[in-house]
Amino acid sequence: MRHLLRVVIAVLLMALTGCSQQAQGETFKVPFPYTFSVAGNTSFACEALVSADIIGRPKEYSTNGVEGSVGKGTDKIAMNIKGEKTLNFFSGASVEAGSSEGDNFEIVQNDAQKLMAVWFNEKFISTVVLNKTNGLGIWLKGNPDFFISGAPYGSVIYMVCR
Repeated sequence: MRHLLRVVIAVLLMALTGCSQQAQGETFKVPFPYTFSVAGNTSFACEALVSADIIGRPKEYSTNGVEGSVGKGTDKIAMNIKGEKTLNFFSGASVEAGSSEGDNFEIVQNDAQKLMAVWFNEKFISTVVLNKTNGLGIWLKGNPDFFISGAPYGSVIYMVCR
């Protein structure tokens, strides 16, 4: 998962700087405000530290190519384990959009060290991975045919949970 995050950030940096060659040694760092074990928790309050988005623009657009952005995270996420196989996931962005219920992710692994869950439908896939040892997690979202551009879209949010 760490390798995937590095690849996403490298691609985003290339897109942001207009590079057509592989990015070399570029980094983006945000200090963690706090980290601690959440191994005993069944509910988690999470704060986005960094958010990154990437989208393709087909040649029908005047600005075709791959576009990306990286910035300070602003979303808040609440997660609650409901039984052995269900993680209720509720973001602040969902609240702002008028939702009153979270999405039920299917838990694929949950032990003292990690929690991994997935949610998908015919248009989107979303995964969450949480390192329970230090409370750090990643929320990944993807769509093969984003409605605005007709090209794949992806988002990654690095978060800290308590």
